[in-house]
Amino acid sequence: MPIGITRSTSVEVSGGTPPYTYTWQEDEQRMWQDMTGTSQASVRDNTILIVKPDSKNSWVYNSNFRCKITDSAGASVTTNVIAITAPFTIFKQPTRKSLAAGESSAFTVEVYGGKKPYAFVWQRLSRGTWQNIVDSGTAWNARTSSLAITITLKPDDSWLYNEIIRCKITDASGTTLYTDDVICQYRD
Repeated sequence: MPIGITRSTSVEVSGGTPPYTYTWQEDEQRMWQDMTGTSQASVRDNTILIVKPDSKNSWVYNSNFRCKITDSAGASVTTNVIAITAPFTIFKQPTRKSLAAGESSAFTVEVYGGKKPYAFVWQRLSRGTWQNIVDSGTAWNARTSSLAITITLKPDDSWLYNEIIRCKITDASGTTLYTDDVICQYRD
């Protein structure tokens, strides 16, 4: 469902023993949680109203929903999953740093959308080729990754140091994004 759109969906059931109870559920870290209505969804019996906010906050709303219907005899059935996914996007780019010998700093990237989990791999440009330097691994809840750099060169080697880094981020569907190239520059 695109950003900024509101949708509603209803379920119909037949058979079993009426009356029916409708329990809308949201996938929370691979566990289905009952919903009673949230800032992103309004629930009323067999209908759910799903609201997609603006793209700036859409990372909160990558969700899967379903409805569990139970009849008065206790028999239940669950609908197919309704998936809502924002586009996979880099929300916060790392920024250029200027460090003196012995100083440390961190580069940070933040993503949203796509399909969790995300894999973050920090890379360095070395002789025209990108080399992996830190693999932050894959985490279900992580939307951010940071890389700490400490300048360890001697002052007389300062002309040697101009590090170019980036982060490669891949979501669970295999879509890969790269941050902008960022310079970590040595300064006296």
